[in-house]
Amino acid sequence: FVEASNKLAEALKRQKLLNEKQAELATTAQSQNQASQKCPADLSLRQLAANAHNNLGMLLLRRNRFEEAIAPFQASIQIRPDFWPGHYNLGLSFDNIGKSDEAIEQYRQTINLNSNYAPARYSLANALNNTGVPLLNVSDKLATAEALFREACQISPTYWQAQYNLGLVLNRTNRLEEALKAYSAALRLNPNCESAKKLLADATQELKAQSSK
Repeated sequence: FVEASNKLAEALKRQKLLNEKQAELATTAQSQNQASQKCPADLSLRQLAANAHNNLGMLLLRRNRFEEAIAPFQASIQIRPDFWPGHYNLGLSFDNIGKSDEAIEQYRQTINLNSNYAPARYSLANALNNTGVPLLNVSDKLATAEALFREACQISPTYWQAQYNLGLVLNRTNRLEEALKAYSAALRLNPNCESAKKLLADATQELKAQSSK
């Protein structure tokens, strides 16, 4: 009982500190925003304001308050449309509440502004892949799924899941040679993927059977 009480007290203390930090960041964001509005041509003030809103949003992200985090991130990119961290973190917020289309748009914006930011490329590939997965079982959506997986592979070449799912699409549309390449690529990136090993073996056997006819 004593241990449980101590853990509860510690949790409440952490919660109180987080609430205080959130209030502090909100006050800073409001103050910086007011300062930038007084001198809209001052880029340094706008940068400070964008950073302040982004910091508030990041704290909300860490607290899993994804919907609440959207507003400060939106504020950061309204102040500085070229502020790529705000676009990326806004994408994360949308992603975490299931708004994939909105997340994809923000990840694209991030990459347009900072093409070398690997986390944005991975997140975009992941979002594209996740959007394509439900389409795998819809025959008239396979072309859309293929386009999504191909883009994911191009955006993040080390993202093995997209290679794997691309193989599935190609297999289901009877392009076995292309499917073999996709499965092989997935296995190079993730040698422990047993399902890719099996599908690669099955596709190889089917291709040999077709060639012997």
